Amino acid sequence: PRLALTQKWSGALPGANDNVWIPKWQAVIMDISPPPLASIIIEGDLIFDRADLELTATTIEVRGGLLQVGTAQNPFTHSANISLLGGRNGPEEILFFDKDTGRKVKKADSSLVVTGTLDLHGVPRSHSWTRLASKVNAGDSHVTVQGAVNWKAGDQIVIASTDFSPHLDENRTITSAEIIRNPGVPAVTVLRFSPKLESSHYAGTETHGTRSMEIRAEVGLLTRNIVIQRRVPDPSEYGPAVLVTAYDESYTDCTGARCVSGFLRQLRGAATLSNVMFLNAGQGGLRSALMFDQLRDGGKNSYVSACVFNNLYWNGIGITTSSGVKVVDSVFFRSVGPSVIIDLPPGRMKKNKETIPLADKSFGTHLINNLAVRMVFSGTHNGADSALDKKHMEASFDDSGRLTVLQGNAAAGTERAGFVSPGLVCGSGNMSDNTVHSSLFGFAYNFDEVPGSCREVTGATAYKVLNWAIWGELVDTMIGKVSKVRVADSKVGFYLRQAGPPSKEHLRADKQIQIEDAMFIGRSGNNNCDPAPMGAYTCTAMTARCFNINRNHVGVVLPDYASGPNGGPFPHPWEDADSYSAIGGYTTINGITFAGFGMGCRSQRDFAIGTNPLIADSSHPATISRAELSNVDMVSKANFHNPNPNWISISDCIDMDCDGLKHTFLTDSDGTFLTTPGAPSNGGTVVARAEFFNAKASGAIIPSTLRVKADRSLATPEQVAYNGFGIARPGCTFIPDWNAHHCPDAVANAYRTLVLENLDKDSEVRRISPVAFAADGWVDLMNGMMDHGWCFGYTCLKRLMSFWALVRLGMDYQVHFSGTAPQDLRLHLLYGSPTDAIKVRIHYQAPQRLQVFVGDRFVEDVNWFDGRHKSDLVRAGRWASNNNEGTYTNVNVTLNDPHGSNTFVQGSRTGEWPTKMLHIILRTTEAIEIRTMPVVRAAMSVQVSVADFFKVQDAFVENVAAVLGIPLDRITIVDVVAGNARRRNLLSSGTEVVFEVTPSASVSFPESEIFVREDQGTIDFQVVRSVNIFGNVSVVVWTEAGTATAGTNYNPANETLRFLTQQTKLTVSVPIISVAGFGSTKSFKLQMANATGGSIVNSTVTVHVLNVHPPTPATPVLAGLSALKDSITATWSAPSWSAPDGYEVAEYQVDRRVWDSSLNAFSTWNMMNTTTVASLAMSVAG
Repeated sequence: PRLALTQKWSGALPGANDNVWIPKWQAVIMDISPPPLASIIIEGDLIFDRADLELTATTIEVRGGLLQVGTAQNPFTHSANISLLGGRNGPEEILFFDKDTGRKVKKADSSLVVTGTLDLHGVPRSHSWTRLASKVNAGDSHVTVQGAVNWKAGDQIVIASTDFSPHLDENRTITSAEIIRNPGVPAVTVLRFSPKLESSHYAGTETHGTRSMEIRAEVGLLTRNIVIQRRVPDPSEYGPAVLVTAYDESYTDCTGARCVSGFLRQLRGAATLSNVMFLNAGQGGLRSALMFDQLRDGGKNSYVSACVFNNLYWNGIGITTSSGVKVVDSVFFRSVGPSVIIDLPPGRMKKNKETIPLADKSFGTHLINNLAVRMVFSGTHNGADSALDKKHMEASFDDSGRLTVLQGNAAAGTERAGFVSPGLVCGSGNMSDNTVHSSLFGFAYNFDEVPGSCREVTGATAYKVLNWAIWGELVDTMIGKVSKVRVADSKVGFYLRQAGPPSKEHLRADKQIQIEDAMFIGRSGNNNCDPAPMGAYTCTAMTARCFNINRNHVGVVLPDYASGPNGGPFPHPWEDADSYSAIGGYTTINGITFAGFGMGCRSQRDFAIGTNPLIADSSHPATISRAELSNVDMVSKANFHNPNPNWISISDCIDMDCDGLKHTFLTDSDGTFLTTPGAPSNGGTVVARAEFFNAKASGAIIPSTLRVKADRSLATPEQVAYNGFGIARPGCTFIPDWNAHHCPDAVANAYRTLVLENLDKDSEVRRISPVAFAADGWVDLMNGMMDHGWCFGYTCLKRLMSFWALVRLGMDYQVHFSGTAPQDLRLHLLYGSPTDAIKVRIHYQAPQRLQVFVGDRFVEDVNWFDGRHKSDLVRAGRWASNNNEGTYTNVNVTLNDPHGSNTFVQGSRTGEWPTKMLHIILRTTEAIEIRTMPVVRAAMSVQVSVADFFKVQDAFVENVAAVLGIPLDRITIVDVVAGNARRRNLLSSGTEVVFEVTPSASVSFPESEIFVREDQGTIDFQVVRSVNIFGNVSVVVWTEAGTATAGTNYNPANETLRFLTQQTKLTVSVPIISVAGFGSTKSFKLQMANATGGSIVNSTVTVHVLNVHPPTPATPVLAGLSALKDSITATWSAPSWSAPDGYEVAEYQVDRRVWDSSLNAFSTWNMMNTTTVASLAMSVAG
């Protein structure tokens, strides 16, 4: 039955401070406003009658029932207020507690807990918010807004700030509204109000070239006829909080006076809200005004449409583990913390948890066409000093969910960021037309939360942003893409960084950052050189970085590619590197408009493109094309920073400048960026000022080996660097305002990054710098990486001795180390093409055999064949002479030779200088590795002529091998010289024979322990040969049973592997058998022995076979029985089981089944956690 509240109900009407229960069989029409109640529990229906009504209570719980004001089809047209009482120190009731997970559902004072349905629908309005049609000035008493809005006198509006300060929004009450319609133009509405405006609010369109952007203040409607409120504002900032949640509970079913216990019911909350206002809501530091929690897929049953959240004490809407919730066309004014927060971000969770598990994330939330005006940062609100300030960047729209749809939202004034998001999969289309302005930060993207091949930022507009408009950090993503963005009047328009993989672990990933279809405006028509103060507490934390307000503007800061995340925004700044450079990385800027970059405020110059002054170690290639320029001075196109002189310290870069900022370059591939308008050009390059040395750079000294002349005297630094220090730059012009060189179109695409990767184990502790890169009288001195480590509260005094040099194609470079050259070295000519070519000559002081590999392919010295010098082969009749004397003349490599071609120039007898140089040709981006073979070099004087020696050469080798007790093939004649041809102190007669003793080959398993899954099939185990790759080597490899049994867990293997000369890798295949049923991890070994032609280093690898089958659940036992009028539910359970070590959660499945009586079978099974209860539930109809 449906009863009006005025009818007799349980003998009397509710009185003041009564506790009210509406049972599930009762539907109550509230036709009067009852006195303030203590608590209301709604298991049936409570429906507002069509009249002006107010419901006041300390707590309301919709426990499986319905609280309804209007319907979606028939909205409520009167005034309805739901006022919640109580204070911060009131009692809390625990409605649900899960001892396994620790989850609690609490009902506190001033709370409305919904585990049934909250259905509220007020009077629809034509627009929840719009934008100004024209600019208004301080002193105006009306605004003209876009569209024909049906707002009326008495309605409250908020006009957003369009300055840097988020606090210049203004609230007004409309006194009259007039819609103006003129033919051929969109309708507008004139809103008049009182008092007059105190600030100007901008509205205009910026069009430059083929792109445009709208800069217009938003105007939001703050009036609704259904209100959930704290009627009197609370100084302690504790107001109503609505919790929509779900849980299961034991239940006693009552009909009239008859009650039956033993039932289990599922309580699943849903809220369908439209045109409702939350006023003075939220519980500061505790609860959002509206929370959707643990609804999981049931979140799709809830939506918030055209609602208002006005003067909040905490977050507006919080969504946690609730998928499919829709928030559309709503207005948020003055939230403390995010207006909308989806899942708690890292650093904001209880019990120090870092992330919400992926299975518990909120998927598919829709945030569409919402306006958030003035988000107050919780970390400094009212002078607070919260740890949250140090852990997370709050945002008006704070999204840590998955596959969130973000379309048409505006963050209009925020004390931190406008949007925080993990970004989207490229091409998903879930993000478009979002705007942020009047904020400290703009769009912040935590790409590292969601790995993938490509993540995207698109459809973003930002203006009047004090720090960066668009920032993001990618970790496990190969491509970061930014498209369809518009930025104006911001200190930094764009800065992304790629993190990983770590270069000190010798890993390379060719990651990219792509910018396309973008516009950056340095100073728009909304420019103001005297911005208003930011707010009383806005800037009290260092992470606010409010000192940027009087600095110049930069459109694009060239991205950074680092070994790892930077820990921003605290303890390190968002733009800090905080780790060594990554090896790979490439930036493309394609289809971009720069406008309004010139002399800015306070005689400070704005720049279209700049470098990050905090990047100490390296810069990576960047290319721009299809650029449009409008009102951009030539000198405002680029700004390259010098390294910080404070980095010259024992804690950072020791006694030289750090390398990174001195080796930046930007290539204009089509001439659209660097060319002066009207001048013909095909491109050009901006090259950093590597010749710059801070006054404290006392360690910038040319290595002595580069200064040695052919007569053994030392050249002066000026004689060596006769064209100058720094990057080779013939034909380039230094532009002081750029702090960089402009190299014209003739040398466009002529520069590449050459990475010298030190592979030695002591690459962080043995200094080999300064390293000189010398070519044609230019000498570039490089220092190596900065010390980024922290050991016992201080820096670790470790620096990676790898180098990112900037080289010019077509040139011949000498590389000299100040210390002993690395034993193993890898060269990367980043993003070179087959038509590119440079020659690199690397000086090696010690006489050793060098082996050059392109990838895994050995490339032998052009003057050697199969481990022997060609001159020996000519004398032995096994190689053709290349001269008229019937001997062999050494040849050198040239720029026309293939990638990896090499030769080692040992001496100067033939006039070659300098000596002891490995010459290598680099063309493509494929890495070249130089491995040093440790050899013993010796010289022996024999009393025969050079000619006679070659007649007895074989006997000489045999005798030496016999004395040393080694095979003949480990001895190589390196040089044969007449006694007086080498040194003055040698005998004047006889012959000096120089020979090398090479080590034996080493054969090993590269790993000592391997984990495989039993369902992986055949596994190929690698066997590696190293040190000496010449000659044939064989080893025997076999399997040896352990806890894994041959024939049961794997098929045995026993074979002989034969390495041919120059062959470095072979594999042995072992089929793994998948055994049905659950079992523990089992192991077997691969053994290696009986080497011929070499020695074994690592002879054993242990193989662990991981079981992939779940255990058979134990026999279920009856755990519970419950009944409803039309069904009986029985529950069985079995003992829990845990996954063994080494397994991921997703590798295990346990059944939770439901008996389908119509099919007479079990149905519906789902994934459970690693420790779970295998349960069965059966429902029997009737």
